[in-house]
Order: sequence, then C-alpha cells, then structure tokens
Amino acid sequence: MNEDIQRELKAVEKIGNQIARKFILQKFVLLFVALFAILTSIKLYSVQVYLLVELVILWLVLRFIRKNQIKFQTALYEKCDPYLQFTVIDYYKNHWRIIPKNVKNQLLIAMAQCMLLAGEPQEAISISNKIENPSRMRVAYQAIYYNNLLNAYGQFCWDSKRFDLVNEIKKLKERCRKKDAMYLDVILRLEELHMHRANLDLDFVKKYFEKNPAQHQFQKVAMHYYIAEILLKSGKKEEAEESISFVREYGNKLYYKKELVKLIQRV
Repeated sequence: MNEDIQRELKAVEKIGNQIARKFILQKFVLLFVALFAILTSIKLYSVQVYLLVELVILWLVLRFIRKNQIKFQTALYEKCDPYLQFTVIDYYKNHWRIIPKNVKNQLLIAMAQCMLLAGEPQEAISISNKIENPSRMRVAYQAIYYNNLLNAYGQFCWDSKRFDLVNEIKKLKERCRKKDAMYLDVILRLEELHMHRANLDLDFVKKYFEKNPAQHQFQKVAMHYYIAEILLKSGKKEEAEESISFVREYGNKLYYKKELVKLIQRV
C-alpha cells in the first residue's frame, strides 16, 4: 500500500472505526436479545409460542440486516468517500471474529471496489489476489469480482487482459443457470457501455442510464463523469458544464473527480 493511500486512510481512520464499532455493537445486542427470547420461550411457553418467537426474531434479523447494511455502506454510496468506506470494512473484518470464508471474500471484494473508486487499481488487484477460490463463490459475487478486475485493467489501459477476461466471463455465462447468467450479463452490458464511452457515443451512454438509472450518489457521479468526459473530448465544454459541476460538488474522494481535473487540464 503506497504512502498516498496510507495518508488518506489515516485521515478518516477514527471516523471509520467508530462506524464499524457501532455496527458490531448492534449485531451483538441483536444476537443477545434473540438468544434470550428463544431460551425464555422454550422454558416458559409452549412449542407454538416458541415457533412464533422464532418467526418474529427472523423478521427482526432480516430487517436489521437490510437497514444496517445500507448504513454500513453510506460512506461510499452517499458520501462518495471510498477511503472512509475502506476503513469501516477493514475494522469490521479484523474485529468481528465470526466471519465465514465466503463472507471474508465478500468483504475483500468490497475493499477492492473501494480502492478502484479511489483510483488505486494496483491496490485493488492486490486485494483481489487475496480472495480464496473465486471460482467457487456464488456467481453474484463472482460478477462483482470480475467487474473489479475489468475496471482495474481499464484504469491501467491493459486492453488485452480486459479482452481476455471478457471472453472468460462469456464462457462462464454459457455454463450458468439463467438466474446466475443475469449477474454476468450486467457486467457484460457495463463493458459495452465502456466501449461506447471510449468511442464518444453520447447517445448510447445516455440511453444506458435511462434504462439503468443510477441508484446511489457515487453512481450518479460516475454517470455525470462519463457524460462530461465525452463532451469535453468532443470539444463541447459548455454543454459539459452541468455534469462537470455535479462531479465537482458531489465527487468528494472518488476517482472520477480526480480524473475530471486531469481531463480539463488536458483539454
């Protein structure tokens, strides 16, 4: 990990650790309450009550997971700070001891994504290399793993590696069940988007985001960066102003904001 990354992580480490500690504490409280409720229902009530308690607990757990997973990712999804998100995940990975191998791999995938969105492809590749047996992961996570590598190769302009990986994904898609193939199809459509973006095809990029609206702030920043990039390279700086302003205002620590500054200087 280079000095620039270490400096950025150090600046947000305290806040990231606080977010992760709060998340861990909430999980402990939930587990304790769930265990207490189950033991009490077994001891004091009938089997029917026990089953009802189990169903209520399951509903509460699922609700907690959904609600707190969003909060857990707020640093990246809404604040557009991949360094802060990285520290949150890293603290959680190191301090929540009950982590199965598949969950550990998922956390590594998320950490690699953070480094990519910070514009650190080498670190993203290094983290991806720590993932054990990626071919045995669920296809949904394989798709994100492959997308991370494709983006890293793209930032390095390693076109041949990118081409080979796309072919590998296509072969995997042919062997998958229809449901799993959908995840890989998303990645292949993203690759198609990047091809048209490289060809300065603004109409395709706009239509892509009309069909696939950006759900989170970091995705909206990416969308506006792609539009600004095409317009600037096409010599239409005035038309790009709206997207440029959006990236500048909301891009925070994202790769797109850094690249936009370089692009404007070159143009």
